[in-house]
Amino acid sequence: MYTIGQIAKKFHLSRTALLYYDSIELLKSSERTSSGYRLYSESDCQLLERICSYREAGMSLNSIKELLSGSQSITVSLLEKRIYELNKSIETLREQQKGIVRLLLGFQVQERKALVANDAWDGIFSAAGFSLYDQWQWHREFELMSPEQHQLFLESTGAPPGEISKIRNWAQNDFEIINNSYWGRLKNNYIFIMTLTLLLLLSGCSADVPTIPAVKQAMLVTDMFGVPVNLNNKISRIADAWAAHQDIVCLLGGGDKIVATTMATTQKPWLQKINPDINKAAILFSSASTNVEELIKCEPDVVFVSNSYKDVEAIRKADIPVVQLSVTDFNSLKDCVRLTAAVLGGSAIAQADKYIRYLNDKQAQITGITAQIPLQQKPRVLHIAKLNPLLIDGAGTIIDDWINMAGGVNVAAVTGNLQAITLEQVINWNPGVIVIAREALVGRQIIMELEQDDVWRQIAAVKTKRVYVNPRGVFSWDRYGAEEALQIQWAAKVFHPENFKDDLGPEVKWFFKEFYQYELADHEVRQIIGDESTQLIGDSS
Repeated sequence: MYTIGQIAKKFHLSRTALLYYDSIELLKSSERTSSGYRLYSESDCQLLERICSYREAGMSLNSIKELLSGSQSITVSLLEKRIYELNKSIETLREQQKGIVRLLLGFQVQERKALVANDAWDGIFSAAGFSLYDQWQWHREFELMSPEQHQLFLESTGAPPGEISKIRNWAQNDFEIINNSYWGRLKNNYIFIMTLTLLLLLSGCSADVPTIPAVKQAMLVTDMFGVPVNLNNKISRIADAWAAHQDIVCLLGGGDKIVATTMATTQKPWLQKINPDINKAAILFSSASTNVEELIKCEPDVVFVSNSYKDVEAIRKADIPVVQLSVTDFNSLKDCVRLTAAVLGGSAIAQADKYIRYLNDKQAQITGITAQIPLQQKPRVLHIAKLNPLLIDGAGTIIDDWINMAGGVNVAAVTGNLQAITLEQVINWNPGVIVIAREALVGRQIIMELEQDDVWRQIAAVKTKRVYVNPRGVFSWDRYGAEEALQIQWAAKVFHPENFKDDLGPEVKWFFKEFYQYELADHEVRQIIGDESTQLIGDSS
């Protein structure tokens, strides 16, 4: 046992801090002496070590209380929020750094002499976050828009003719090629100074130099494959080659910015309802090809593509920024939402945070119940993506993730999406529940045919009339869209109706109003979820 003085010394805390932790019931001593002095156990020390770790991460005491008393999903949510807060603080500090650099350069340009030694500029620019690529891009755009004004601008800063020639030559060539040359490896101070002076002028603090056209400000994001992508700070035109991702763009408030879309959009009536502007978008992406020529005409600020999209390089060669995405489970879904919000900027970031909090809460609520269900009481589930040919989803997919989360066991002994199997394999696996993707059905007659088919009738799910058609809204709930937050609730209710008795209808209405700003009528909810009963086999309606 430790006295308050000993534990204060052990953790480099003041006695006052420990007394305060006690008063707010963050850390109370396990015992007291007969004289009333506090005594701390080893478990108290372990708890205090966690508190100190959270304090080092900048968490507030109120947040730490939540972290210590909450579930794992609450912990993840609070830590994610802290990362977001830190990122915003870093952005603010970075802008302040750049502001100071502009002021320094302003004095230097006005005085026409070096107030800061050239050797010192490298460290200043690096600390302020100006990469060599940033500088090349600014000079590149200036050179393309007005080469004469670019020349005058460079001359006005006092750069020697030889350096001006090098800078313009650098701006006229491809960055990748030039960056591999000796010149590209030089961090020439004149380039730094020209770039920052250019920013100074654009911010309104101009010295006595020629007027220049506006240059687009850039931001750098890293896509889900670790590829850095330079984008305009303000995204106003989006091309989206992944149908599932358009659901996320709409949820984040960017649906009206989509100017190019996929053929699959024509088959998504709810996408068209919540975002009528999608009907104005050019259909340029298909599984067969991408109309790059027409895409260029659309002038997108960014193109979103999935990890398997085959025309990525063709789009990049057209000098259009491409952000590649991948969703394989719920964690990567959240990463995809965050990345999309970072690209869109503005209110999208807060909306993404709200959505992820909602998803975390629902995951915690559901797994808090399903984790207590014995394995032998969990139904053996098969998810069918297509009936002819027979395609199913196995391990390593978000389908596998929601099946397990909702209290089921995925019987598919394969890995990956859309895996071709035989009916004999289904018979051998003998699932107790079958969930069929809405897209797999040509009509209700197919469901009835399964019940009447002598082979399918051997399977437990068909025998016990536990074959279900998955809901579909803005996108299919079961596959990689934002409505996965509703999917896990629907699946839990299907797998364990005795544990999840609440009507899902009000939740669906709330979700659409909160995240899509669309008021659903009761009949629209039924259209999305399915029939009055989501159980279709044996349903006489």
